[in-house]
Amino acid sequence: MNMTVIKNTSTSSTADTPSTSAAPSIIADAPVNTQLRLAVRKNIRDNFEVKCNDLETYLSTLLGVPWKVAIDAEYIERAIVRIDEFIQKYGDDGKVELNNLASKHVITLAPTKRDIGYTGCDISDGLLRLIFTKGNLGVNIDQACEDLAGAISDAGVATNGGDESVLTFHAKNSIRADYDPRIDELTARCQKIFALPVLELTPNFKTNFAKLATYTPENYDFPSNWQQSFGGYCFEYFEGFARAIEELGFAKDDMLQEGFKEAVEKNEVSLRVVDKLVSGSSSYNECIVENGILYIQTTPRDWSVNISDPARNLIDVL
Repeated sequence: MNMTVIKNTSTSSTADTPSTSAAPSIIADAPVNTQLRLAVRKNIRDNFEVKCNDLETYLSTLLGVPWKVAIDAEYIERAIVRIDEFIQKYGDDGKVELNNLASKHVITLAPTKRDIGYTGCDISDGLLRLIFTKGNLGVNIDQACEDLAGAISDAGVATNGGDESVLTFHAKNSIRADYDPRIDELTARCQKIFALPVLELTPNFKTNFAKLATYTPENYDFPSNWQQSFGGYCFEYFEGFARAIEELGFAKDDMLQEGFKEAVEKNEVSLRVVDKLVSGSSSYNECIVENGILYIQTTPRDWSVNISDPARNLIDVL
């Protein structure tokens, strides 16, 4: 949805410079002093209250349900820009996730002891909170909602009782964006190469994600953004498989096609993350046949390493 963000007519702070406008609602441990100085009350009236209704209307329109604004006007204006960018990138799926997890539909401000630099955001107790570290209220406020997708992923884990093995928002979005739109065409390509009317490519998203999520990296090669790229990597394993069987000549060799059909009688190629490879630790990945299914498999340690290699020795496996 393209809408014009309401411009802030008060004096704006630049990045790394604290905002001078007052925040009418900050969730904190200390009690709020209700006897504000006249200058502060005037600042709230002029720079927040006159904008509050318009900002709430804009945010509610953006997210499709009524939302309340309980923070400084300058913070919310910058946050709305980020929320708009988030929706442009993640669409209705992102909007639904945000509305469900931030179930109170209130955006507010809160201090934090987390190691986040100056500012950030999280979802806690159904509130979307713009958080800041000690001494950094008003600093880099345009970045507070920059990693909204990360906050949603973290909140999703929290709602599952801290179970990190459940697909996160990052992973699900990567599947939607990087796997689902391309897999049908790739499946048809593999069917044609093997001269098969039916061939299933099985990504095992949930079990493979669980293996990776519970793995403690032993080296710096493990991709730090593996959740954001999870769907893309799953697709690349199958794409590497298709490239390998083309190079091995399956498309033009009846004998190879028959050999595949006899060994892989269930017409299924499955991606699997395992604790240990059959071929041993000297390999990054491999392909094996079990119970009529061809498995492309790797270990958590070597996830995404040499992603096109597993099927290069397929003829020997068959």
